[in-house]
Amino acid sequence: MNKVTTMATKSKGPTPFEIESEDRQAAKWLDAEMAKAAGSISSQKIALTPALARVLLQRNTHNRTLSSTYIENYARDIIGGAWKFNGEAIIVSSDGSLNDGQHRCEAVALANKSIETMLVIGVARDTRTTLDQGRTRTTGDYLAMEGKTDTNVLAAAGRMAWQWQKLGFVTNNHAQRPTKGEVISLIRATPALGAAVSAVPTKNSNLGGGRSVLVFCRFAFSVAAQKGDVDAFIYGLMNGENLSSGSAILAARNRIASGQRLLVGEKVELLFRAWNFYRRGAEVRAINLQGGELPLLES
Repeated sequence: MNKVTTMATKSKGPTPFEIESEDRQAAKWLDAEMAKAAGSISSQKIALTPALARVLLQRNTHNRTLSSTYIENYARDIIGGAWKFNGEAIIVSSDGSLNDGQHRCEAVALANKSIETMLVIGVARDTRTTLDQGRTRTTGDYLAMEGKTDTNVLAAAGRMAWQWQKLGFVTNNHAQRPTKGEVISLIRATPALGAAVSAVPTKNSNLGGGRSVLVFCRFAFSVAAQKGDVDAFIYGLMNGENLSSGSAILAARNRIASGQRLLVGEKVELLFRAWNFYRRGAEVRAINLQGGELPLLES
């Protein structure tokens, strides 16, 4: 049997057994801040580290059910640099329990990356039932704050563009949707999306699959072809003018007008496949949907 021996050595610092864990340091710091705020309310800007987030989560009792989708989305924004300090606080009650911020704490722990945030300590525990009473801001609301127009259409088209670029398909599945920050970042970096909104009017857009679908498709098709060819396709869908029997545009238009319910991803696939037939000059009477990744667009 092997013997385990030890050797006395000189050390200039603490041994590994004497080094305090990051979580323990964070707990001691939080306890000290609680003591300072005793009987009052304190507020300060802090770095919410993964260690402090874990400590706060250990003191998170009787809170609402966690959403893994929100946690993963927040973590993706944190890792990707889309998370910004906005003054919104992590709130700890006077008894030391976490009143608000569990999803942000879970996201910081998951991302293993610190964020800057406000920390408020000392409010009454029962005040947590008054939180989040305002209307949630949508991506369209944030875009309107930046001076954009037709923001709900632009936001929806931006979500489709993100999914097309990142996933290869478009879906309504909430777990596969981008965060608000990801959509806003993409739109800021892609002026062609805003130009597509301006180029697609509201009138008759429902006949082509809906305005946001047409805006996204106009943007996508413009990557592959000249503006005039793209506009001819889009306006043909909307207006139905000069479409001969066997036209791919007419086949797509008839499918949309048939009354059959199509999900947004199916509408996009229909128009992508119609575009490819149109570019080939192929005659079709019906367009079959296959699901999965969208086809590559023909130039």
